[in-house]
Amino acid sequence: MIAFSALVALSALSTALCAPVPRALPTPVSVATAKTYLSKLTVAVASNVPAYARELFKTWDITILKRDGTNVISPYDGVPTTLASDLDIDHLVPLKEREAFASDLTRPQLVAVTDHLNEFKDVTGFVPPLAIYVCTFIRAWITVASTVQH
Repeated sequence: MIAFSALVALSALSTALCAPVPRALPTPVSVATAKTYLSKLTVAVASNVPAYARELFKTWDITILKRDGTNVISPYDGVPTTLASDLDIDHLVPLKEREAFASDLTRPQLVAVTDHLNEFKDVTGFVPPLAIYVCTFIRAWITVASTVQH
């Protein structure tokens, strides 16, 4: 009976250790700070932004997958994912907007998310569909956007 109990406990532990888990961005600023940053942001009309080639940027995917792992729950849609091929690394600030942020790991800028959501999002008004993540996403976006403007 003890051997069976140990086997059940080991099975439960291995399931818990192998199950996808939510990963967090680096901590965004507080709500109060985000409101202050937001009040100072300006909206610029897009001008002749030069084209960019994604392959010219450093490879951030490996670094983020090491940080977040491949056994994650996408914070944008809550989808559990265990395959790196099903993940994309999302940039809160699009690469064409700011080259310096392509591999920025110091701000809440890069996050592993399900590839289908990242590939088809509308950057002009994207908000993650997972309601419990919206506030964190907005605070992170404001943090990064305010840094880009400085």
